Parts: sequence; structure tokens; C-alpha cells
Amino acid sequence: MYKERRRQNLTRLIDELADGHQAEFAARIGKSASYVGQLVRGVGSFGDRVARQIEAQCGKPRGWLDRDQRVATASPRAQGMCPVLSWVAAGSWHGMETPDGRGDDASEWLSCPVKHSASTFVLRVRGESMYNPLGRLSFTDGDLIFVDPQRQAENKSCVVVRRESDQTATFKQLIQEGEPPVARRYLKPLNPNWPEPILELREDDHLCGVVIFKGMAL
Repeated sequence: MYKERRRQNLTRLIDELADGHQAEFAARIGKSASYVGQLVRGVGSFGDRVARQIEAQCGKPRGWLDRDQRVATASPRAQGMCPVLSWVAAGSWHGMETPDGRGDDASEWLSCPVKHSASTFVLRVRGESMYNPLGRLSFTDGDLIFVDPQRQAENKSCVVVRRESDQTATFKQLIQEGEPPVARRYLKPLNPNWPEPILELREDDHLCGVVIFKGMAL
């Protein structure tokens, strides 16, 4: 029974992520097209190890392949998924007042493994400004960051900020000196060799959210 359900759900995954193209889906999960074809046809073993690997690589929660997805008619956000946005889209957000519905038309959704609000979204890190080879916190180009607009930013939180001056979003560490309401806040790159200096957070800058989890695209 579970093998047939896995086969059916795998077919749904291929339709969802690769428009039904088995070869494209196989490349995404690092398998051969012939192997994926065997799984779809129900030929050979479709064990737990393979099922969990496919779920992880496709951004699905553990056990997704074993559940009846025909009843999962709710939107991806209602199922706890987070939309993957472009930096241009992130730059149009206005901080805490951003509605939860923004991003519902995203073409890619990922599951967040930690507690998060319904307005959480995902960005792919660009550049090396937050890469710190010597620090515990470090982000490389291509990393996936989950950004929660409802999480309270604290000193040394990693945040995404919309800069009003150029309508773009930037990813930096928040440094706070003093206590509110007279505290001064700065945006700091984690890369110790980054040429741009620490920037003071301006009054017209908008906090898009706090980074709560980092993943890595394979």
C-alpha cells in the first residue's frame, strides 16, 4: 500500500517541479532518468531511505511521500510552506505591515523546519558580503535563507532590510548600541574583508524580517 502511495506522490512531484519531465526531475535529485522511471512504474524497491532523500531534496516535509496528497487541497502557505522570492520582490515589502498573502503566486515553495509565522518567505543569498570563514555565522552565495517578518529583531540578528533610497533589499547583521528609544542601529557585513563599511540604519529603511533558518541548495 505505502509503495503505491509513494509512486503516486512521486508522479505528483514530477508534475509539480518538472512539468512531468522525468529526466529534468531526475537531474534535480541527482538520480538517473531510468531509475526515476523505475520508481514511477513501481519497478524495484522504493524504500524509506530513498523516499526521505527525495522529500528533503524537493523541499517536502518528512513523510510527505507516504501521505495521501489527494486531500491536501489547501494552499501551500496553509500547509506551512514558504514562498521563494526574488530580491526585487523582497525590496517591495514594507516591513511588519506586509500582508501574509504576498508571495502566494510564487512558483517555488519550501518547507521550513523551524517554527515560523505565516508570512515567512525565502531568499537565495547573493554575493559574499555575509561570508565569514572564521565565524559560526556564515552565508555563501546560493544559500537559502528563511526570513520571518514577525520575528523580533535583536542585537546581532541577521536581517533583510529594504533601503528606501534605492528600493532594494539588503542582507546584513543588525548591530544595536544603546537602549530604545535612543538606540542607534547599524547594518554590518559578516565578511571581515568586505570593502563596504558598516552602515547606519536610517529612519526610512524598513525591516523586512529576521533570518530564522539557513538551508543549502544542492
